[in-house]
Amino acid sequence: MNENESRRRPNAIAKDLIVICTGLVAALILAIQLELFEQFTKWPTTHDEWLIDEILVMLVLVGLAGGVFSWRRLRELRAEVACRRRAEESLREAEECYRANYRDITERKRAEEALRESEANFQRIVEVSPDAIIVHRDGIIDFVNNAGVEMIGAASKSEVIGKSVFYRIPPAYHEVMAERVGKLQHGEFPPPVEIKLTRMDDTEFDCEVLSVPFKRGDHFAVQVIARDITRRKRAEQEQNRLQSERDNLLEQLQLQMEFMPIALLLTDENFCTTYWNPAAERIFGFTKEEVLGTYSQRLIVPPELQEIVEEIFKRTATGESLSSSIADNVTRDGRRITCEWYTTPLKKADGTFVGMMSMAQDVTEQKQAANILQEANERALTDYERLVERFAVLGQTLGNARDLTIIFRALRDFAVLSVPCDGMMISLYDAERKTRKFSYCWADNMEFDPSDLGDMPVGDGLTGRAIKSGSVVIQNDFHAELIGRGTSMVIGECSEGRTPLSALSAPMTVMGRTIGCVEIQSYQPGAFEQEHATAMRLAANLVATAVENVSLIERDQAKEEQLRQSQKMDAIGQLAGGVAHDFNNLLTVINGYSDLALRRLGNADQLDKPLREISKAGARAAALTRQLLAFSRRQMLQAKVLDLNSVVTEMDTMLQRLIGEDVDLVTILKPALGQIKADPGQLEQVMLNLVVNARDAMPKGGKITIETSHAYLDEAYAREHAGVRCGHHIVLTISDTGSGMDAETQKRIFDPFFTTKEVGKGTGLGLATVYGIVKQSEGSIWVYSEMGTGTTFKVYIPRVDEVVEEEELAGNRGSVPGGSETILLVEDEDLVRDLAVEILEEFGYVVITAANGEEGLRICKEFAGGIDLLISDVVMPRMSGRELAQHISVLRPETRVLFMSGYTDDAIVRHGILEEDMAFIQKPFLPDALARKAREVLDIPVLQVA
Repeated sequence: MNENESRRRPNAIAKDLIVICTGLVAALILAIQLELFEQFTKWPTTHDEWLIDEILVMLVLVGLAGGVFSWRRLRELRAEVACRRRAEESLREAEECYRANYRDITERKRAEEALRESEANFQRIVEVSPDAIIVHRDGIIDFVNNAGVEMIGAASKSEVIGKSVFYRIPPAYHEVMAERVGKLQHGEFPPPVEIKLTRMDDTEFDCEVLSVPFKRGDHFAVQVIARDITRRKRAEQEQNRLQSERDNLLEQLQLQMEFMPIALLLTDENFCTTYWNPAAERIFGFTKEEVLGTYSQRLIVPPELQEIVEEIFKRTATGESLSSSIADNVTRDGRRITCEWYTTPLKKADGTFVGMMSMAQDVTEQKQAANILQEANERALTDYERLVERFAVLGQTLGNARDLTIIFRALRDFAVLSVPCDGMMISLYDAERKTRKFSYCWADNMEFDPSDLGDMPVGDGLTGRAIKSGSVVIQNDFHAELIGRGTSMVIGECSEGRTPLSALSAPMTVMGRTIGCVEIQSYQPGAFEQEHATAMRLAANLVATAVENVSLIERDQAKEEQLRQSQKMDAIGQLAGGVAHDFNNLLTVINGYSDLALRRLGNADQLDKPLREISKAGARAAALTRQLLAFSRRQMLQAKVLDLNSVVTEMDTMLQRLIGEDVDLVTILKPALGQIKADPGQLEQVMLNLVVNARDAMPKGGKITIETSHAYLDEAYAREHAGVRCGHHIVLTISDTGSGMDAETQKRIFDPFFTTKEVGKGTGLGLATVYGIVKQSEGSIWVYSEMGTGTTFKVYIPRVDEVVEEEELAGNRGSVPGGSETILLVEDEDLVRDLAVEILEEFGYVVITAANGEEGLRICKEFAGGIDLLISDVVMPRMSGRELAQHISVLRPETRVLFMSGYTDDAIVRHGILEEDMAFIQKPFLPDALARKAREVLDIPVLQVA
């Protein structure tokens, strides 16, 4: 059966069934219409009509049987059709499955490619994730990303993979994490949890953990995402702390606002009160309920000040802040009070005005007190002005006073006008004897002669306490002190009722020294106050100064004599310096020509011996000139590196002759002492002055010891001794066994013009000169002395590491080199100039001469050739050698300069020669010395400026 037939048969059968069913239904209807069933029931009685009825019944039964058969056949046909349809559908499904399998393989391959690419992308995302990602299966870590390795501080992933998931979890969190794993296995998804993790260095940090379950093959796996929240936790803690502080601050501020003693008012932008604290209720009397929401200023501001307050409010609303203002206010009961107000605007962040804050403090009592104080100050100012006027009068009187009686009367007049004063006694204090002597007595408007009163020891009475303490002493129960003392000195009338009841004693001090005391007494009980003590202390000090001035008048004559002596010494010094200058020029000629003559004559010549005697005499005269310069303190200062032991040894013979036979001179020199840098002449002057002073302190003979040593002065010593340099020093110690000095003398020992010698036996400049020389050598000097045991001077001079400068031998003439350079010689003394020319030309130099500085400058400008060296005297008329050198340094910068002079150090200072690198030769000089110095200066390289 083909497909079409199989489709048509069921349709035909269906049609037959429909026809049969229709016939059955029609038969049934006909039977009902013919009352078949009713006839059948009556069949025995209606036998005649039975046949017809029987046929009808048979037809119905046949129809019924046909319908049943048709129904069963229909079911079979339907089952057959259903089977065929299922077979057809299975066939179609098989075809479709084949086609689907073909498509599925292709899509699976594409899906696998996409999956691999997705996994690679996922892998990259996981590796660059800032959060740690860990995968553990059955509690064992089998994957961790780079962030996880870095988070725990591991060296590599291999250090983590294969470890337990609880590897870096502290034990305190194991139970929590195990519980989370159990929930994940049962399909629950617990929220993220915050735990602690431990790094490889065992430091803990806060971490937020999120766990996600998944299947990995047949095993249960968990993906853990961990994030380091240490910073966030710290930030949260800091935020919580700040919030807590803000809350506490707000709470405290609220409490302060409620309990502060100052009224606090807050208003809105319309100036209606929004806050009124208890202090405002207490100050103004209005309750919070009466004020809130109202324009409170109308309640507490007087009517006449309302417009001013309105103006203040308007200015505040525009942003102006009034720091402080004083205003009158009214209270609820109508009282007038004075308040100090502080008002400031309240604004939002954008500057919008939202209200005003005002604080008020009741200052009514303070204002009243201020008024009282102002009145008192005005009275005190008036009293002070009067006191100042009295001080001015007292000062004017004391300034012109030359008599103690006038001074004491001026103090009395001041005391009578300034303090309660019924009696006054002034005594002068002898600090050495600890006694006081009455110098002025006044009581009951009468003066008494104190000459009959003897000296009184300074005890523990009123005046004694003032002298010892140096402070004013007040005794307002003076009568009781007199009774307790037992004995007292009575001056004036002391009848009944005329006994002093109060007393004040003020010491008279000058520069911290107490020279006397002023005692004032009064008949009034409790008469003296602190202001009286202040006034009398100032007045007593003024009087002390005047008394001291009067005492100093007696010393004026001695000072004038000292001044005359100093002026005489200066005049002698100037004279000696001038003589030495001229004499040095003559000695230069004498010694120079004698040396040239000896050079040119043979030893067998008859003039050799006389010339040598002339040369020796010239040398002695030069030494005498140096002594004159030393005496006038005008010697040339030239520091050299030298050995102190050598200087002491060279001075030993001269000092022995100087001190005399009754004084024993002992020298103790420490070997390998080291070098110092100083002027030998100055150092000799130091030794000479100290030894002479030591000799004068031993008029009956004794012992002088000169000792050398070295010492190291550290920073601690330098801090305790002003002007001392720390480091290694060479020490020169000169001690004697003389009378010694007291402490006061030691304090002034180096002061100019201070001397303990008799008039005419000392100028007081010797030790001052020693001190200056030592200081110029960057050293220090200290004195140690006691009365009756002698004196020791210690001179500390810094040690240097330079080599001692050896003196050239005067007789080594053959070693002096000459030259052919051109020299400009400027000297105002003809004889010296001619000698110098002859000397220089003998050594081969070309010499151009000038008689003064102006002529030398003209030659320098006009001379066509080069000038290699300028030799110039320092002191010349019209233009000094220093000025000439300055001009030549501009015109001819390549020209070297050599100065010569026989004058004094002060003259050199006045003419500007101070630089260490300035070449100089002292007159008188020998020919070799001049030639050697000229060669030395010429050999100095000239700095060429590009």
